[in-house]
Amino acid sequence: MKTKHARLPVFLLIFLFGSNLNSLAQETSIEQTYTDFYKYPREKMLVQLNKTVFMPGESIWFQAYLIEPKTGKISNISSNIYAGIFDAGGKLIKHKLLFAEDGIASGSFPVDSTFTGNEFTLKMFTRWMLNFDENLDFNQRVFVINDDLYPNPKAENFTTPFEVKIYTEGDSGFLENTLNNLAFTLTDATGKRVDIQSGQVLDKTGKVLTEISETQTGIGRTAFFIEPDKKYTLQLTAYNGMTAEKEITQVKKQGVMMKINNLDAAKLTLGVYNNFSVNTTPDSLSFELVIEKDGYIYSRPLRLEAGKNTVINLDKSVLTTGIYRAYLIKDGKILAERPFFNKAGNSLLKPNIKLLKSYGDSLQLQLTANAAESFVFSVSLLPENTGAILDRHSLPEQLYGRLDDAGPTETDDRTLLAAIDLNLITEGKSGGNWNERFGTAKPLGYNFEKGISFRGKIKLKNGKPPKDKIIVFSESMSFQQTLEPDKDGNFESHHNYLENGTALKVALIDDEKKLKKPDLDFFEVFPDVEEVLTDHPAQKIDKQALAILNNYKSEASGFPLIEEGKKVTALKEVEVSAVKKEKILEHKPILFSEVDTKGYKITNDEIKQFQYVTDFIQTKGYNVSLSTDIIANPISSPIKSSTNNPASGNTGNRDTQNNDPINAGGSGGFSTSSVSIKSRRTPFAPPTIYLDDMILTDFSFISRMNMNIVDEIYIDYSALSSGIRAGGGLGGIIYIITKKDIGGYTQSYNPETQTEINIKNGFNPSENYKSPNYTDLDSPIFQKYGTLDWKAFLTTNNTGKSVFTLDNKGLKRVRLFIEGVSTKGRIISWEQDIQIQ
Repeated sequence: MKTKHARLPVFLLIFLFGSNLNSLAQETSIEQTYTDFYKYPREKMLVQLNKTVFMPGESIWFQAYLIEPKTGKISNISSNIYAGIFDAGGKLIKHKLLFAEDGIASGSFPVDSTFTGNEFTLKMFTRWMLNFDENLDFNQRVFVINDDLYPNPKAENFTTPFEVKIYTEGDSGFLENTLNNLAFTLTDATGKRVDIQSGQVLDKTGKVLTEISETQTGIGRTAFFIEPDKKYTLQLTAYNGMTAEKEITQVKKQGVMMKINNLDAAKLTLGVYNNFSVNTTPDSLSFELVIEKDGYIYSRPLRLEAGKNTVINLDKSVLTTGIYRAYLIKDGKILAERPFFNKAGNSLLKPNIKLLKSYGDSLQLQLTANAAESFVFSVSLLPENTGAILDRHSLPEQLYGRLDDAGPTETDDRTLLAAIDLNLITEGKSGGNWNERFGTAKPLGYNFEKGISFRGKIKLKNGKPPKDKIIVFSESMSFQQTLEPDKDGNFESHHNYLENGTALKVALIDDEKKLKKPDLDFFEVFPDVEEVLTDHPAQKIDKQALAILNNYKSEASGFPLIEEGKKVTALKEVEVSAVKKEKILEHKPILFSEVDTKGYKITNDEIKQFQYVTDFIQTKGYNVSLSTDIIANPISSPIKSSTNNPASGNTGNRDTQNNDPINAGGSGGFSTSSVSIKSRRTPFAPPTIYLDDMILTDFSFISRMNMNIVDEIYIDYSALSSGIRAGGGLGGIIYIITKKDIGGYTQSYNPETQTEINIKNGFNPSENYKSPNYTDLDSPIFQKYGTLDWKAFLTTNNTGKSVFTLDNKGLKRVRLFIEGVSTKGRIISWEQDIQIQ
């Protein structure tokens, strides 16, 4: 039975992305195999660093994006990101666990005395990535200046041996009696590309067949005709006069090869070439052409004519942006694989950067992008003549391959596409069998991780099930949870946001609200892995994690994720008087309307049912829309990070060092609000919301506020007779009152009576950028490798603009590096020099 694709013209392959795969694909074993391989979603790591060359005392700052490869959009598959620093020998020197909220996280590693040597590798990945053969983690070389001057790879005395590598288009080898394309790279002993002064293709007699011009990117291509039974050599000369050469092998008497021309804006031309003789059997000329990208596939039979070229044109307008692979298959064996990049529309956005004001110690800038999509981005500010970030792993390079001099700001699309295409050719991995490469969907070994878990077990008395509940809470009461053990005394909780250094406390609490000393077999805290939260004594989480990482091999060895959980003694018995059985409302504002008013005492029942305050409000007659597109301070709880947090004593003074653009910009009307709240009653308007005595102009402050820090919530739906601050909004009034003492569990005993669990396996708390106290801003070292400022988690508003401030250290010209990802999967990767008046 023919599918609808049998009616398509030979010259056009149409990809209908976003529709059901079964309606798109022919029912072939190849397509079923590929479908099975992509049964589970992937995630890819993109990371921006503030730079790649550092001085002692600085920090390696980074912002990470988890991307869904099919769409290029930010993914929320995982929340736990593992990051580590390895030295040149692959030894782990630092590691940490990061929390990714809505797919984005940031962090830093201080460059301290543990950084001995000059070269290191930053590795970042999620455990979910370990399920798949594709290497979608992040690896980036970084360099530290531990000498007077960092060694310049272009120094005249540089004598590291060079290596020439040769690639054939499609990895199908060379063909006799055919014009062949040849791609090449010239690298040093570390694998870094070096400038090519000149090159040539020579025959066995030394005759020059093809001259190769200078290229400063260490990569290039040429074409030449291969005659039967002839030997050829590629010879390249580096910038310092050293010569390296490589014999051209893999020449076939007969066969096929695949070429692609990707320079036309509207179509991509795919050619299949062969040098078969005219008496070749028809079966030998029958192949299958397969084109795939991230779970989508199209395949069709392809019958060649002996000695003739077959050309197929692909309409670019029906292909999404990204890297595709074309395969030529015979009897299940891959004969040629040719990756190519398709650019649908403008995937790289050029922003407009404007210097608004220059203060004595700060610069105020405005970025303008597309108002139809929100961008999350980070900014590096460096001296104008810095070369420190030129070795960076930019977002376009990570997505599309190394771009070299035809970088993301290149205005000539043909040049840009040619650079991407050349890099894809030199990174192909053809060969093998289709079934061997994709196989069938294998069982997953690692689940999604969404937070931190803990588990424990109470020792049973006389073998009887426990009567009391377990209460676990942090010293600050930012976390609080009551758990009911099972009949064997086991208890567990996962998907918690707990940071390194958090002091957790564990106690038994009875029906009279008395705290008792728990006699525990064990208590462990670790990144949550659902599959091991079953048989508590049988499987140690730390051993399982070590086994996973020992088998995880990439550019550097794996590192242990977690340490063995600390065993716990317990708290002494104390009585809690501040917790009452009844839901008694104690803090109702005096002038709050008695008409159409509801008051709610937040107890453990509400805390279990609702994680965030916005979840609670949504069930009380309001529509709550949480935008994950615009992110403001997503790492920590908004009430914790807010500059208007009354608990911290800050009542509204803006901190210009805060990474939130609303705090940095200060321009009238600019907001990074990520929450919309409207009444479901007429006139469907937003309410006026008070947080204690503070009126909220930005609802994002409560978008991630945990219920466990809230004492009471009052809602006046009409607000017609309210006397609070001259009345409320048309959507009513919501009054949120936080716990002043943050719970009664801490009132009746002092620290000397407590045993704490110091979390060592939690998330690393986020930090704001800290500028080192540089001693000489005019030195050549600082001018070439120094950092002036770094800001992460900057966002554009609904007009496509973002206003932010950066440090001004008195330089007349500075260089700005900006990279980010939009809600539609487009990226900003931009550099610009700024003249400071």
